[in-house]
Amino acid sequence: MKQMIVEYLAAYQRGGTAEMATDIDSAVPLDTPAEFRKVLAASPYLVQYAPELQRYLEEYPKGAPAGAEDFFYWTKDKFGPKPT
Repeated sequence: MKQMIVEYLAAYQRGGTAEMATDIDSAVPLDTPAEFRKVLAASPYLVQYAPELQRYLEEYPKGAPAGAEDFFYWTKDKFGPKPT
């Protein structure tokens, strides 16, 4: 499991949003890249106050704003009936 997550992260770091996994936990698979784009599109304040960040989130890993740093971390938390 851990190796799979490391490989997923490496793919995301290379290919950005297009490499996000499809969520298959529900009856209808969720197109994670499309849902992420919807979240960005529904965030007018991000475009208004941090357009460079908005572009970076859309185009990751290209176009990092000056001084931006990336970091990723893993956490396993329990809330609800199953670990998340």
